[in-house]
Amino acid sequence: YKFKLKPNRTQLSWLRRVGGCNRFIYNYYLGKDKVESYSTWSKDLTKLKKDLPWLKDTPSQTLQQNVKDLHGAWDKFFKKQNGKPKFKCKAKANDSFRFPCPRQFKVEEDKVCLPKLGWVRFWKSRDVDGQLRSITIKQESDGWYIIILTKQEIEVTAQGYSPIGL
Repeated sequence: YKFKLKPNRTQLSWLRRVGGCNRFIYNYYLGKDKVESYSTWSKDLTKLKKDLPWLKDTPSQTLQQNVKDLHGAWDKFFKKQNGKPKFKCKAKANDSFRFPCPRQFKVEEDKVCLPKLGWVRFWKSRDVDGQLRSITIKQESDGWYIIILTKQEIEVTAQGYSPIGL
């Protein structure tokens, strides 16, 4: 499910700041001389948050998920499934960050509660069915969007097929 967010000025500033922090972390670890394990980078991230106080306003889950995504991109590159990961730039206005655990957020009616931000309204065009899995906040050219991932049970019905031919 994808819906457009309706943030106020304070929330918009927070979204931009968190997007920038996530972009910084991604580029920081992409610029490292060697690719290390995810657990090593995760421990280093904890130290980095202590050294850079402006990272404390960003939910740690989104930063950790960003490091995990970069590590996955390197894995795919070394398995020759994808090209080399590229640096993210501010000018393209495509910041995004993900909350991977459903305990970190709430979705009620036409609003979502995000850690360290609170309730943000969104344009709800349809009902969200299924069990919440994760949400991604993404900036596009016309604003910020929320992408909600759910798990649903889908019924498979047997359809009668008629033979083709004579």
